[in-house]
Amino acid sequence: MKSTKLFLLVVLFLASCGAPATSAPEITATFTPEPTSTQTLVPTATATPAPTQVGGGSGRLIFTYSKDDFIKSFPDLKGETNVFVANIDGTNSTPITNGLEGFNYLKDVSPDGTKVLIASASDLKSKDSILYLVNLNSLDTEPVKLAEGLPNYYGGNSSAKWVDDSKIVYVGKGEAGFGIYSITTDGSNPINIYKYNNDSVTNKPFEILIIDNTRIYWDAQSTTQLGGNRVNNKYYISWTSLDGTEQGKLEFNGEQIFFEDVFGPNLVFSPDGTKIAWVEKATPESGPPYHNYIHIASISDINNPYTVEPEPLTGSLVLKWYPDGSKILVFDLGSVSNFFGKQADTTSDLYGIYEVSTTPNVPIKNYGLDTEKMILIKEISGGVNYAYTNLYDISPDGRQIICALYELDTDGNFVGKLNFLNLETFTFSESSEFSFTNGAVGGVHWIP
Repeated sequence: MKSTKLFLLVVLFLASCGAPATSAPEITATFTPEPTSTQTLVPTATATPAPTQVGGGSGRLIFTYSKDDFIKSFPDLKGETNVFVANIDGTNSTPITNGLEGFNYLKDVSPDGTKVLIASASDLKSKDSILYLVNLNSLDTEPVKLAEGLPNYYGGNSSAKWVDDSKIVYVGKGEAGFGIYSITTDGSNPINIYKYNNDSVTNKPFEILIIDNTRIYWDAQSTTQLGGNRVNNKYYISWTSLDGTEQGKLEFNGEQIFFEDVFGPNLVFSPDGTKIAWVEKATPESGPPYHNYIHIASISDINNPYTVEPEPLTGSLVLKWYPDGSKILVFDLGSVSNFFGKQADTTSDLYGIYEVSTTPNVPIKNYGLDTEKMILIKEISGGVNYAYTNLYDISPDGRQIICALYELDTDGNFVGKLNFLNLETFTFSESSEFSFTNGAVGGVHWIP
């Protein structure tokens, strides 16, 4: 096209130079269209899904560190205990109670995993603590003070829980006296939904256990002195409706249910609050053989439980529900001790950790873990000291268990090293970034 136009121009120029100036006829340019461009389709990009976070959920942990554990990394951090968040591999450890002095403990994580409830007390001798809300998405803001007068519990006792993302229930003092109160997330609109009338200790709320769509289940602590520093605590369960109009005791065959919490709870509610599992301990009248029965029942039909009768269980059983409510993790501490000949009954082969299905007649699954990992014995003058494995939490996808395995440091002290027990390979993997001199106060929890 371009060369044709150039040739015509040359011809016209020569003609104009050699001929009289006459008007030449106008030449009409013929337009030759450019070839139509064919659009090449670009292949649609296929989204490559991000690798599934180990354990599911946010991939973050929340726990309480004592000063002995955090002072090296955070020498200027106030407080004797502080609540931290960190990635599951131990990186990006961050104190979320930075600025709060005294003793600070985690009470509960909101259902959406963005906010937490913290109880803070000036010292261990203080009878009361203050309830704060911390927003995990804006740690540069001050904690929101919600309420005063909560009991000062050492550790992770659940004196406050989320009803939903906008409402909270707590045990403590208010205008109506000591009892159970509900408040909104900004601390407004406190409502007394249960009042303790200074009668039986079994009617005095100790902690909130679970909240379902209509009820709050709570326990009351009864302590019996056994001699010296030894005590026996029993926790009697009651319930109160969310609006406070109804209340009662949780009963099994006409008797109020109670549980003991020596190494961990042997009574647990399912995550959705519809089921309950508890241990009925053997009595002189129940044997031989002296079984510890595990009952699993619907709350609405508690007198007709599915009862598990494994090999004789003589120890203190710790129970924990899987997140999907399909099965229960059991840690049989007493049978672990049997391995070392510290108890008379060695008939059970279910020592250590195993799981019980909530579906009847499904066989118990024994993890078959190395028993020596479950307990560490230190010989001391006049006796021995034991350090049992701590089972802290089960991952949201039900495939990992957060636990602490103990070892002795160079000074002969027990040090808990955080580990993840893989439930597909039944192997432990240590997170070397974490260590707890006396165990993680209140446990280590997976943030949803």
